[in-house]
Amino acid sequence: MANNVIGSIPYSLSLRLVNPGDAESEKKIGATLQSRETIGLKILAKHMSEHNTSFSEGTLYGVLADMVSCTIELLRAGYSVDLEGLAKFHLTCQSTLADNIDEFNPQSNIKKVNIRTAVDKDAQSQFAVNTLDFEYAMTREEQAAAKKAAKANLPQSESSDNTGPGSGSGGDDSGLTE
Repeated sequence: MANNVIGSIPYSLSLRLVNPGDAESEKKIGATLQSRETIGLKILAKHMSEHNTSFSEGTLYGVLADMVSCTIELLRAGYSVDLEGLAKFHLTCQSTLADNIDEFNPQSNIKKVNIRTAVDKDAQSQFAVNTLDFEYAMTREEQAAAKKAAKANLPQSESSDNTGPGSGSGGDDSGLTE
């Protein structure tokens, strides 16, 4: 994680259909926010410990890990859990229908249980566009081209590395080419 967490949000640009369901519709430029990396509980605990707290990184990690397991435990017991200032967690389900109450069996009619979140309105307000800074990040195509160019300048034994920008798969159709 970067030393300076407060900063800008990376984004890339891509061509997108004006009418997503219509492959023949006009295409225009749109932004996709990019994530620098995923921060897990250990790194979050380390970051929190750097905020002038008397709690150690290990203590904070333990508290966060307990929060996760207790949240799951409470959800499994039928509670909603409100992490005030961030989000409220609750369960929903998908079920098949029965002809009457006597024929409904939760073990066979409930097909899937989902954890859902409702973002706290105060947390969401922290992301007003006019309060944020953005920086352009290379598209996956640009990253791949840069990696290919860099590999072309390396001895063959060093060019077999499959890590770095452009090596991962992503769900974004970034790039300005069709």
